[in-house]
Amino acid sequence: MYLIHIDESGKPNLMDKENYILSAFIVNEEHWFCINNDLDDLKKKIFLSLSVNPLDIEIHIKNIVHGSGKFRGVPRDDRFSMLDELYSLIENMQSTLISVAIMKNKIRKKSFDIEMWAFKLLFERICMFLTETNLHLQKANLPKQYGLLLLDAINTKYDLKVRKKYMRFFKEGTEHVQNEFLLEDVLFVESHFRNLTQLADAAAYCIRRNLRSSNTYKDRKFSEYFNRIEKLFNRDSNGKFEGCGLKLFP
Repeated sequence: MYLIHIDESGKPNLMDKENYILSAFIVNEEHWFCINNDLDDLKKKIFLSLSVNPLDIEIHIKNIVHGSGKFRGVPRDDRFSMLDELYSLIENMQSTLISVAIMKNKIRKKSFDIEMWAFKLLFERICMFLTETNLHLQKANLPKQYGLLLLDAINTKYDLKVRKKYMRFFKEGTEHVQNEFLLEDVLFVESHFRNLTQLADAAAYCIRRNLRSSNTYKDRKFSEYFNRIEKLFNRDSNGKFEGCGLKLFP
């Protein structure tokens, strides 16, 4: 079983100029405990100075970068030292990353549904990942592996709207893929209690900052972090992650 934690960075509307990123952090169940425990250990190590239980802290990258929330008053260098350790940990995790970036400056239709298109493109690539994985397992006479999508919850009303929007992909597929290996539909979880959803947030935020054209200290740091996690992106038969593990659209 693959646990597929999904989170976003940016807003799914055209009035906000920042690109919209939807990222899936994919972990096989056999590696879940190790990854979860590694992140708990890192929280204990780097967040003790905040005078709260480190395990009660949600890693929300935006708050760390801007020094808001529980990170208010923490010096910038200390906050980026935390991020240095976090992204170093992520780059060595036994996991796969699939992300979609909606490039808003290239969209001309005001009615364009950013949220729906991002999920559709992500859904297709997750289905392709599971199909390819199971082809290899079949050749090795090993049992099939299925996937479960876990999406960061916002609120009941919003989550219901999202679920209705996404349901048809599970039942009907798209013009490119059919769902063979994803169970249920989207399951909503609270990121505060889900370490791997927090890692999906870390990936999505990193990708969004890396796509910026500016050259501030923060953007340079996230270009560095992107280079660290690049190895996690799912790749095609030619070894390329562009379009496969990271889709820029349009």
